[in-house]
Amino acid sequence: MEPLLAMFGIVAAIAAVGWAIAYAAKGEARWNEAVAHTAQRFGLGYNPKTFWKRSSATGTTGGLPVTVDAFTVSTGKSSTTYTRIVALPGLPPDVEIKPEGLGASIVKVFKGADFEIGDAHFDGQVVLRGDASRLRPMLDRETRTRVLAALDAGIVVDAGTVKYQRGGLERDPEKLAALTQMVVDLANALQPGGDKERLERIALDDGDDEVALGAFRERLRRWPASTFPQTMLSHRLPALRLEAAGLVGDVRVVAELAEDRRTAGPLRRQAVTTLARLDLERGLSAAQQVLREGPDEVLATATLALLAEHGRCPPPAVVQALLEVESLRAPTARCLAHATEGGEAALVALLDDEDAEVAQAAAEGLAVQGTVAAVPALRARADRMFAGDVGRACKRAIEQIQSGIGGLRGGLAVLREREAGGLALPRGATEEDGER
Repeated sequence: MEPLLAMFGIVAAIAAVGWAIAYAAKGEARWNEAVAHTAQRFGLGYNPKTFWKRSSATGTTGGLPVTVDAFTVSTGKSSTTYTRIVALPGLPPDVEIKPEGLGASIVKVFKGADFEIGDAHFDGQVVLRGDASRLRPMLDRETRTRVLAALDAGIVVDAGTVKYQRGGLERDPEKLAALTQMVVDLANALQPGGDKERLERIALDDGDDEVALGAFRERLRRWPASTFPQTMLSHRLPALRLEAAGLVGDVRVVAELAEDRRTAGPLRRQAVTTLARLDLERGLSAAQQVLREGPDEVLATATLALLAEHGRCPPPAVVQALLEVESLRAPTARCLAHATEGGEAALVALLDDEDAEVAQAAAEGLAVQGTVAAVPALRARADRMFAGDVGRACKRAIEQIQSGIGGLRGGLAVLREREAGGLALPRGATEEDGER
């Protein structure tokens, strides 16, 4: 009985081995068929199976080097066979395009943050590495869509190579050909060249604002502004339109944005500043308009700074309204230094402001347009305990006012002991001299 059982076991083992060999041979034949089909589809050379290597397909399609093959990795007690499809688009070896994930997060710890194109949906799913100035021209909307589809299929860009690599032999001819098509299409889309035209097309046509603006700025960084398409001046994106107009000096486009109250605060601030650079009077007029409209405080602050820089001040009614906004009191005080009416009285009143920045701005303003009448208030503010920077600004204002009075020898001296902080004439001068 035992010999019979032993013989049965041997027969079963032989049958199992034979079945395994037959199954493997059938699988190998199907792989050969799939590779041959793909080689024919893409015009590649078919390399038949040898004793040492499985069949593969290599060559070029549309000038793009492509390889379809399989390889086995042994881990000692077991081994794993992988299907591999590779295309070489001529990218630098530092270029990587891979899916976001835990592994990508760990890599960031060692390699640093990846490059983001400005498309929130794309950036949230893709890790980009390489020279940003070279990657940006390639990643138009169509290519970004292609990248996302490729990553879902297991296709990545590693060391500048577009690659599909997955465990097992892909024996389905149509599926292997479809994967090869995805690799080839992505590699073609990523081939370098024509950066200037690509950037201009993205800037003009891309529906994502940040991507379009990023492409426009990269285009300007690498080529002269004078050569960009004039259609940029009518771009749907106001920020891009403003930058383009500012670079070529198109006052009309800039003024439209500066004078339109619908323009967003930060952008309008930039538009008013740009307009003042191109046409000072029109820019300052736009700044006055901004203040009359009662805009947001950040925009008003920047507008007041622009007016102060160019020696202008809003009208009294506007000044009064601005002084009621706490955060605008200091920048308004700086403008009052250039007021044509009522400036000195307003600045003297601001010397007593609890905010030291406001009081200091008032003192600095009085140094510009203050008269002898302002000296008592300046002296009183300077003599306060812990006057600090405000006190020093008051003293400088007094000195400035004194130096501006020319009819008296030695100027004027302020008497500390006088209750009103009055004025004393220098030695040798008479009351009649002072009245002159």
